[in-house]
Amino acid sequence: MFSRSIATLLLLASLASGDAVILKSGERFIGDVSEEGDSLRVRNDRFPDGVLVKKADVKVRYPAPDAMLGELAAKVRKAKDRYDEGKRAADPNPAMKDVLDQLFDPELEAADAAEIYPSHKEAFNDILKGIHELRKLARDGQKLEGPKVDPKPVPKPDPKPDPVPDPKPDPRPKLPEPEPGDFTDRAAVFLAGPEGASASDLEKAAKAMATRCASYGYKGVTGKVEPGARPLVRLEVDGGFSATMVQTISILGRYAAKSFEMRLYYGMTAGEKEQFPIPRADEVAGAKAPPGAKWCARVRFNADGPDAPREPSIMRLAPVINRGEIMPPYRDKPDYNQWYYVVSNAAEARLVPVARSGATIRSEIVVDDVLLVTDITPTPQEHPKDGRVWWRHTFSEKERKVIDAYRGAGMPVGLRVVEGPK
Repeated sequence: MFSRSIATLLLLASLASGDAVILKSGERFIGDVSEEGDSLRVRNDRFPDGVLVKKADVKVRYPAPDAMLGELAAKVRKAKDRYDEGKRAADPNPAMKDVLDQLFDPELEAADAAEIYPSHKEAFNDILKGIHELRKLARDGQKLEGPKVDPKPVPKPDPKPDPVPDPKPDPRPKLPEPEPGDFTDRAAVFLAGPEGASASDLEKAAKAMATRCASYGYKGVTGKVEPGARPLVRLEVDGGFSATMVQTISILGRYAAKSFEMRLYYGMTAGEKEQFPIPRADEVAGAKAPPGAKWCARVRFNADGPDAPREPSIMRLAPVINRGEIMPPYRDKPDYNQWYYVVSNAAEARLVPVARSGATIRSEIVVDDVLLVTDITPTPQEHPKDGRVWWRHTFSEKERKVIDAYRGAGMPVGLRVVEGPK
């Protein structure tokens, strides 16, 4: 079982003390480390004469747990000092961004260390908790507007020439984006696909939206295509839709969810971070990544409004758990506050080699190559019920229901709520 393989690895780790040396292959050794030319020798109770590994094969080296705790605490204190500076600044945004940047590596390192050094797991988890709290403070401390500046006179633009009529105007009407206040009670909800969406794609999307609505809890919703100069998806239900329902439906249609996956983060070495810098959001598709990895866009998913952009993340190419291998969310008791996604036996079997390699397993739900994240990154872990591997998430109740609707029904195209035909 996957959970027992993790337990075995942690037991081996607990039998040794000293630095942790993790190889690019995934192997790891813990013990007293000494340098021998272009190699490292790691001695412990299991290998009293030491294991010799090439420095070129080393992915990362962590100090002994007590030393590592001290280093992480110092990094968090430095980030906290920067946060305090930002609070006093006229424009806090640069400082708050620095804080988030400074906490990125320590968060990964603390999560790694909690697995590598089980005897100090509680202490590393305390560090993680402090990092998460400080990250939240830094995000909350950011301002949407920049620093105030003295207004300067704006020169009047040159008069524009009369527009030249388009000899071939687009016969399809343009559909404005709805504002939050536009979500009102409606007898029917109309949704538009992207420009050029085919009638066949809209038919499939209409059926999928009805399925998503039922999954969310809106029973009896039917979907069909409304013909016209620009075909629309029309949803109907007995008694009509409240404004709250219309807003939720707008989120249910946000992602096509042609692909719905669980992917694992890829941990880059210091050298890889220099060679493969984080790309801009508009560069993700063509951004270069190390072998076995890819860049994905990332957002803070928000079921009550627009998603908040985040920096792209680098993910493993394998193993990938697809929608057919992710079972419906499960909760032990009605009052139990954690939800779990259990993965299939086949998916679990692909995770076993990763666990045995000693690699850190940190996962996210990826929809259409976009990571939908919360403020806390959960990890796959053994569920207390039966020992199978479950992925615990931290989405809100509404976010969970929307995302599970994506899991249950993919669409050819995403949809957005629009005003219906007049």
